[in-house]
Amino acid sequence: MTFREQFQTEIQTQGISVADVAKASGISKGAIYNILNGTTEEDRIRPSTRHALAQGCRRSLEIDSDGTHRFVLPRLADRPPVEPPTPGREGVRVVLVNGRTFRADSHVADIFNWLNELEETDSLAGLDVVDRVYQKRSEFLSLVMENDTGEDLRSVEIPISIAYDSGPNKTFSCRIPQLDSGAKAEMTVQVGTGPPYTVILQDGWAFLPGDIRGSISTQTTYRHRGSL
Repeated sequence: MTFREQFQTEIQTQGISVADVAKASGISKGAIYNILNGTTEEDRIRPSTRHALAQGCRRSLEIDSDGTHRFVLPRLADRPPVEPPTPGREGVRVVLVNGRTFRADSHVADIFNWLNELEETDSLAGLDVVDRVYQKRSEFLSLVMENDTGEDLRSVEIPISIAYDSGPNKTFSCRIPQLDSGAKAEMTVQVGTGPPYTVILQDGWAFLPGDIRGSISTQTTYRHRGSL
C-alpha cells in the first residue's frame, strides 16, 4: 500500500478531518489535499511530511522493505492513560545537537543496531560510518534534555523517528531513566554524517514520584542534508 492509500484509509477509518490533521501535523490543508487527490506524486512526498501526517493521525509510520506503508499505534500507546499535565510540566527543553562524540553509556542501542543492519546489507548507500561508533569521533547527533519543571522526572520516554530520503524509515523509543529537577541529560541518537535524513521527535511521557504519568512537550525536528 502506498503512503497516499494508507493515509486516505486512516482518515476514513478514524473519521478525522483534513483540518484536524493539518492542525496536529503542521502541514497545510492545501498540501494534504494535493496528496490525497494525487496532485502531489508519491515520490515527491518528503519523508518528514509522511511522518508528520502520520503523527497528525495519532499514529507512527513504518515502511516495509517492499515499500509498503503502515500507520501503527505508537509503541508507548499501551501504557496506562496519561494523567492531565500539572503546572510547570512544559519546562522540559529538548534540542538535537550535531558534532558530538559517541556516548557509549547513553545511546539508543536499537537505532545503532538498525544502522548496522542497513550497512551490512548494503540497504543504504553512503552509510559507511557506523562501524566507527565506539571510536571517539565528533560526528554524532545527540538529544540534549534539560528539566526545568521544578519536579524530578523518572523514565522519560520520547518516540523518535528517523527518515532517510532514500527510503529506510523507522520509529524508536528514546528512554532516559532519571532526570532530576534542574538536571541535564545527553543521549546519542544518530550518526551525524552520511546520506540525507530527517529526525522527528514526538511528544513524550514521564513518570513523577508517586507513579503519576504525564505528557511532556518534546516535539522537534532535525534535518541532515547529507555529507559532502
